[in-house]
Amino acid sequence: MGTIHSTMPTRRKDPAAEKRLLHAAWLVGAALLGVGGSLACVSQTARGSAANEWAVAVAIVFLLAVFASVVNVIRVRLFYRCPRCRARVSQMPDLEPGSPILYLCSRCNVEGDIGWKVQESSN
Repeated sequence: MGTIHSTMPTRRKDPAAEKRLLHAAWLVGAALLGVGGSLACVSQTARGSAANEWAVAVAIVFLLAVFASVVNVIRVRLFYRCPRCRARVSQMPDLEPGSPILYLCSRCNVEGDIGWKVQESSN
């Protein structure tokens, strides 16, 4: 069970969080490019040939890679861990638009600032 702190939490930047999301987005892009390239190969090879069968197999592998990389983006975005104690922490509620997105670790008494801002609603 976590320790209860009576002082205000310390705010710390977590530059690794932004890097993790950027890497996850690059993986999605690479997998999508692979799907496009392999589907282009499928359309250019003769139906029933060995080359066509290989191109279809590669396209299926890249489709699975797209699915896995999208799941990874969701995982990176939704499940944040405190960089200090590695406890899973949730986003602080009721943040104002334009303010930084913060995650509060009650165990370390630290607000994790991941470098992203709360977006304004599109209403």
